[in-house]
Amino acid sequence: MRRASVLGFTEKNVRSQRLCNLESLILAIDRSLCGLGIGIFLHHLIMNLAGMME
Repeated sequence: MRRASVLGFTEKNVRSQRLCNLESLILAIDRSLCGLGIGIFLHHLIMNLAGMME
């Protein structure tokens, strides 16, 4: 907090920045988990299709 005040940011700016960072972190984790789920599904689909071709 002291570093932010030295740089000229007000308490309102710092609070807003923290909320923005928190929102970005939550969205990143959420999208990562969704991508992981879709990736696992597609991996199984492709492996099953490749197995049918043999």
